[in-house]
Amino acid sequence: MDYSEHSCPNGPYLCSSWYPSNMVTIYVWAVGVFLFIFSLLPPSILYLRSLSVSKDFLRPETNQLYPITVLVPIRNESSRIETKLGEIIGLDYPDNLKKILVVVSGSNDDSEVIATDYLEKNGTGIEWKVDVLATPGKTLAIIHALLDIETDIFVMMDADASVPSDSLIKIMSWFQDTSIGGVSGAISLDYIGDKEYRSRFNKIRFWESAIDSTPIFEGSLCAFRKSSLDSTKLDSSINADDSQMAINVRRNGFRAIMDPEIEFTEPLVYAKPFSRKIRRAQGLIRVFWKNRDLCTGEREFSKIFRGQFFFHLLFPWLLISSSTIILASSSYWLYSNGDFELDIFGSSLLLMTLATMSKTVRQAFYGASCLIIAQLLSISGKKLNIWSPDRGHPN
Repeated sequence: MDYSEHSCPNGPYLCSSWYPSNMVTIYVWAVGVFLFIFSLLPPSILYLRSLSVSKDFLRPETNQLYPITVLVPIRNESSRIETKLGEIIGLDYPDNLKKILVVVSGSNDDSEVIATDYLEKNGTGIEWKVDVLATPGKTLAIIHALLDIETDIFVMMDADASVPSDSLIKIMSWFQDTSIGGVSGAISLDYIGDKEYRSRFNKIRFWESAIDSTPIFEGSLCAFRKSSLDSTKLDSSINADDSQMAINVRRNGFRAIMDPEIEFTEPLVYAKPFSRKIRRAQGLIRVFWKNRDLCTGEREFSKIFRGQFFFHLLFPWLLISSSTIILASSSYWLYSNGDFELDIFGSSLLLMTLATMSKTVRQAFYGASCLIIAQLLSISGKKLNIWSPDRGHPN
């Protein structure tokens, strides 16, 4: 690097005209690097710990099938509800499928009529009911359903999710353990684009389940012991109802677990996948913030909760801001000195540019951006707790 333009015979670091601005750049860059490393440490440690799941945490063999209710909360699902009800009726769960409960909330299509007609024709031998609420909201529908469910164990499914025929049997095997109050399935990795991210996600959820409980559930396929829930603690102004219930289960002294071998698929193509991710992100953020008191304590679940609280509320800001600081300070340094060299600044720019070629890195920044946007919308008062299915079709 040529510093002759500074006319400093003792070297650039001793030049009074050079020293202040360049030292500030160095300090700013160092702060960026520190924040970047700090942002990655907790998630990295969490993932590494998730690789050591206890070999004893295995789903027991099913030797008892409990009476259950299958709950399907829907809104504007006229194109899917017949298929879903047919799937539920055909599930392998002899004798004890006590009831199918469909709760239609705030629909402006004929979901209620289609569901009722289908069950009247095909629901022979199964108790069923279709309830209608004028106000939209999945959490509101669940609160209403909990007043109507008579079995202690119920399974909740989304209309747009497909499940294998043995799903109920696999789920029920966990409830033989009376300490378990909730069980969640996992989305099949064969039908999604972000397999690497989801694979890590599933490993962490399973590890959390093995050592205590996971605070994040998948509402497309999950089950609960009704006696482990307190419906008065569910907040209808917040979505992420599945995770609300998982945390509620743990607060009441039961465990909430995820079994990655109980899979479901979502084969539909969503017309607004970004909006869907933002809505889900905001729901989780608001749930973690509302339950922030669980960050305190030395229990295993408090440690798990702290990790997820950090990841959803702090990590995105640290990752994006530290990357911006590193890029800005490195660019300023190279611009002010007039050439490019592979010093710490040039190397920073090169490494960060090369990193964007990794799909995993791009997914990390995409996810962090979704979380930041969701937080900003929440801070501005824009709530996304009401959702209307908006699905496109494959080209």
